[in-house]
Amino acid sequence: MKKNFFLIIIFILGCSLGYACTAAASSSFSLIPNADFTLDQDHNNLPDSWEHGDPNFSDLEPSRLGWEQFPNSSSKALWIIGGQDREGEWFCSIKDITPNTDYILRFLAYRDVFMNKIYPEVEIFNQCTLLNNHCTQGGWQIFELHLNSQDAHPVTTLKFKNRFPVKFWFYLPQLIPASEAPVLLSEGEQKIVKGKMEFITNQKNFFPIGIYGISNLESLPEIKKAGFNTALIPPKEELVKTASDMEIKTIVNICSWLYDPNQVNSTIAANLAASPSLLSWYIADEPEISPDIPPAFPSLVKKLNQLDPVHPTCVAMNRAWLVSNYEMVNNVFFMDEYPIPNMPLTWFTESLDQARNIIGSQRLWSIVQAFGGPQHKDSGWPRFPTYQELRALTYLSIIHEATGILYYSYPNAFANKDDWNNLTRVISELNFLYPWLTKPNCTQSNNGHDLKLRMVSPYKADAEGKPAIHFAIKKVDDRFLLLAVNTLDHPVEMSLDGLPKNHRLLNVLFENRKIVVKEGNLQDEFNPFETHAYIAQ
Repeated sequence: MKKNFFLIIIFILGCSLGYACTAAASSSFSLIPNADFTLDQDHNNLPDSWEHGDPNFSDLEPSRLGWEQFPNSSSKALWIIGGQDREGEWFCSIKDITPNTDYILRFLAYRDVFMNKIYPEVEIFNQCTLLNNHCTQGGWQIFELHLNSQDAHPVTTLKFKNRFPVKFWFYLPQLIPASEAPVLLSEGEQKIVKGKMEFITNQKNFFPIGIYGISNLESLPEIKKAGFNTALIPPKEELVKTASDMEIKTIVNICSWLYDPNQVNSTIAANLAASPSLLSWYIADEPEISPDIPPAFPSLVKKLNQLDPVHPTCVAMNRAWLVSNYEMVNNVFFMDEYPIPNMPLTWFTESLDQARNIIGSQRLWSIVQAFGGPQHKDSGWPRFPTYQELRALTYLSIIHEATGILYYSYPNAFANKDDWNNLTRVISELNFLYPWLTKPNCTQSNNGHDLKLRMVSPYKADAEGKPAIHFAIKKVDDRFLLLAVNTLDHPVEMSLDGLPKNHRLLNVLFENRKIVVKEGNLQDEFNPFETHAYIAQ
């Protein structure tokens, strides 16, 4: 077993002209031929076993491809500048592939400047992956993909692809069966990580309604009054103690410890772990798009296992398809897509669904966008979400089975009175519905019938082609709560069959109206991004 493979030493050196990277693998075992691009035994100015696309359209802007020494480095790497001909790709054949087997593909990629929505792709096992986590600029970024070979033949093709007119570099691709990958944590350490989930499980009647950005004592009374029961705070003992006195749970942000092991303070960690307020340790923010977090991740987890074997760890992630890379070394995952105003709401819900399919609902929380404005305009968030949008994102979190909700963030929301009032209205609703929040979603109503939704308006489908209305039902004893959200910025109408026939009239909460159910059928209209919450009288 070649367990020491992938223990890659990455040295990233800053200089005025850019960055130099040297990498060495501790084992020569890899299924990819000539992975370091050093061999050219036939002297054709191409790395042996590698080929590239054929830019041969004279009337189109051609792709440009190269194999050359990376600036300020003795190593050669592949680069691609995409063109209109769609021939911007390097590829090689890989032999000895076992069908229906899990593999891990790792490689390094580099870009000079980050540009949003400009990403390369990698293809293997006839599966093409958009590398939309390539957010590092001016330095090498490590990529790790967990893939199944499915029904691949013994030979497959690996491709690096770029269709954009910017330069991407690729270096040191390595492929091994997942069973041959290094063990990041020992069996004993993995047992501790799994055991920490019992702490979450034991919070059976607790649903976290939390907020980011609490850094001082003055903020705690404000969020307590607003109805929040959880705060994400820095590792300050006074803050944790005051939060505990106010019966506010805390998620302690120790992300800085990830970068500097010298910051790990055993005394502070032990004192915070002893607080009844502590809910979790927040150890990384979007590690999947950072160049240097992954190698340090297991080290911090091991240290925390020693200092506090009880409380779970949590991370925020923006790329749900990479959750599997961290599921063995982390407990709870916060998904943090922020769609307002430039993305469909389904961008948010699809992320929740994808992550839930990997880790389950118990380990899934959502982060709802509660920021935006002129200071965020250049990043794509020129305004704060409206009340309807805040409600929609909040209730979509519940519908898509998040078991905790955090809002990002307090400083931005509290800075504007109207924004803060809109947010606290939503939090008030959640507290009113609190008995239902800890209950799992049901697929059937009280009469045991499946609920069937039909869209009866001209606008019927969301951005994913599914019904525009997303809904879920929850039960407390014999009472049910029906939540429904319009994911479109257009008015829609739904017809829902399968409700209990003995409930002829439903209260529409927070709207001061009632609606009739006839023979188990409910029909209702929705304004853009509107949410309705129905409960039987």
